[in-house]
Amino acid sequence: MLDVIAKNHSQFGISIDPQPIRRRREETCSYIYEGSIIGREDDLEKLVGHLLNCSTVQQDVSFLSVVGIGGLGKTALAQLVYNDPRVTSAFPLRLWTCVSDHDQEQLDVESILGKIYASTGEKHEESTIESLQSKLREKLTSRKYLLVLDDVWTENRNHWLKLEEFLLGGLRGSWVVVTTRSHKTAQIVGGGRTYELQGLLKENSWSLFKKLAFGSEQLSPHDDLLKIGREIVEGCACVPLAIRVAGSLLYGQDKSRWISFQKIGLFNSRESQKDIMPILMFSYHQLELPLKSCFTYCTLFPKDAVIQKEILINLWLAQGYVVPLDDGQSLEDAVEEYFAILMRRCFFKM
Repeated sequence: MLDVIAKNHSQFGISIDPQPIRRRREETCSYIYEGSIIGREDDLEKLVGHLLNCSTVQQDVSFLSVVGIGGLGKTALAQLVYNDPRVTSAFPLRLWTCVSDHDQEQLDVESILGKIYASTGEKHEESTIESLQSKLREKLTSRKYLLVLDDVWTENRNHWLKLEEFLLGGLRGSWVVVTTRSHKTAQIVGGGRTYELQGLLKENSWSLFKKLAFGSEQLSPHDDLLKIGREIVEGCACVPLAIRVAGSLLYGQDKSRWISFQKIGLFNSRESQKDIMPILMFSYHQLELPLKSCFTYCTLFPKDAVIQKEILINLWLAQGYVVPLDDGQSLEDAVEEYFAILMRRCFFKM
């Protein structure tokens, strides 16, 4: 019925856009103002040290994945590394590419190669992938380069290998750094070289919140606001984006607004949902269909209810939601993998 309507859509006064949603998050760039980042000094030192350590290099071009849940600041950390003076002097050629939703679908090699080539400052007007890859490899060959691929989602190793083969050929010591929210992607890309980003330390979380919520003009906020602020930060689970959203929303607000925000929580605030929910929705859209069914089934439970794992598993199995994700995988192993994936995507908390 929908196909018939689509073919005769003009009769119904509707228009159809055949193009998929291209991007669910803003495209990133390599620039960052260092003063806006708090609590990532140790992470920066570790990553820069890793990239400059000759003993970690086993081939001409090496790959490193930075993995963590949405909002932790993987892109910000990659930007800090990209602009670090030690890195800029060590890598004559530095390239930054944001991988969009559209590129993720089948890991559109031609589109991604085009973006990488464009980041060299050159324009590519020819339409064939042959001419594109030839020009790009000419740029990369015999040069030590650093390439950042921001926000990669593909979990298909074959798709990644098709892209990877075009990135080889730089001088020994070249690196490709990939940021991703998927541990499976990190395993595919990094080949064992994975840096798992953690949340901020509690004091760094509080420092970031104070900077955004109070600003520099209010150096001595009222004790009541400090107490409420501490509790709000606690609910942000040390996730920088959540802290930034909360602090920004409360800046310049009176005490009643702070109390109201404290009661309803970050994820129930209409304003904060504009920034936080896209992160969760993006993760949700990347789930395979059986996982989506299992997660949405949880809406049958009351809000704030503690769900017993065994009961939930039995309900999933009774509904026929659990399907082995790999050939030869048992239902028991599949269930455990489902839970592991949903926890990594920050949908479950044990």
